[in-house]
Amino acid sequence: MNIIMRYFVFTIVIGAFILASCSGKEIAEKPVNGVYPHLLKAEEEFVQQLDELSQLPFDKSEKEIVRIKKELFDMLAKDTTSLSHEFGPLLKNEDFNVVTSPDKKLRIYVMKFNMEMGSSINFIQYRDDMGKIHTMNAGQWKKQNVDLTDADINILFKHWIYNILAFSCKDGTSLYVIDSDDRIEADIIKNGVTCTSAAYKIRNGTLEPVEAFVLGNKKSQNIVREYDYSYLWYYPEEQQRLFAEVDSVNQILYIGNEIGSAPTDRYQCFQFNGTDLIEIGESAPFWLHHSLHNYKRIETVCVSESHVIRIDDMGDGVCRYASWPRNAKFADEPSLVIYGKQTRITNEDGTIIFLTSFTNDGYEYRIPLHPHRWGMYATEMEIYKNGKLIQVMDFE
Repeated sequence: MNIIMRYFVFTIVIGAFILASCSGKEIAEKPVNGVYPHLLKAEEEFVQQLDELSQLPFDKSEKEIVRIKKELFDMLAKDTTSLSHEFGPLLKNEDFNVVTSPDKKLRIYVMKFNMEMGSSINFIQYRDDMGKIHTMNAGQWKKQNVDLTDADINILFKHWIYNILAFSCKDGTSLYVIDSDDRIEADIIKNGVTCTSAAYKIRNGTLEPVEAFVLGNKKSQNIVREYDYSYLWYYPEEQQRLFAEVDSVNQILYIGNEIGSAPTDRYQCFQFNGTDLIEIGESAPFWLHHSLHNYKRIETVCVSESHVIRIDDMGDGVCRYASWPRNAKFADEPSLVIYGKQTRITNEDGTIIFLTSFTNDGYEYRIPLHPHRWGMYATEMEIYKNGKLIQVMDFE
């Protein structure tokens, strides 16, 4: 079947779903392991069609790609079963993201429409306290929240959405924290990227922005931080997580500090009190073993065939080396912790390295750290015994 014929078939399939939804007709089928067969079929047809169109020159395929994307979004927006459908094939395409809250009551659909500029159109879908499912685009949401600014609208409907976190409130509602960034609309190379964690509640039939962050005697609806664009592509999350995380045991929200010339792996923390998120200061991440929390900033994380090594700056020229077996987690107690020093060395060619050295039971570990735009990195570690080089360990 040629590309045009496949496109015609896809249009018929999507059109049938849209007509059924518009006529108020429920599609009588039950999900299989959370998957609705008619939505799965639409996903598969769409992905196949998109793959075939991507083989054509961009100037010949762009309009059709935009058209089938809009048709798919129209179908998903009108079919209420999409709120509980477990998406599969669709999420394998980098132009899409479907983000769902832990309680399954709120979902945001994200789709890039312009491949070169990265522009996006989102819509939200949620279930209110009466069980009714609502689907809204930016214009519809604005009508329900007339005091919103363009910046408020952009967070949900023009940003790339990454995560929805949820807290159970004393009044029986849920407080949602939605993580997003503006990489798809910003001139990121020139201006960097703005990441936002914003608070919302489902009340009175709508998704409302709420001022839930308490910083001293002030309240805010969101926490904003700026990053250099390079962190988003080259930055391993082992060195600093850019988006919010929740310590569910202690009900503390961790939001990464702004990164200047290098990562810190330090976090702005907010304690949930059943109503609001109260700022309680800065901390190391809860996913790092508690014995390692007293550092100034992270230097780097190195991965070898057998071990993961974390180097921290402790201040005053002191560095700390902590290592784990490769299959361990940072929350596990490290197998080795030793302290050493860091020396700045300028090579004959003018390049600079920071040599970190650690000693333990007659062994010396030397790790040259190379400065880069997004912090430090290391390629190898030299191991000495009694002053003699016995091994060079390469890092990935």
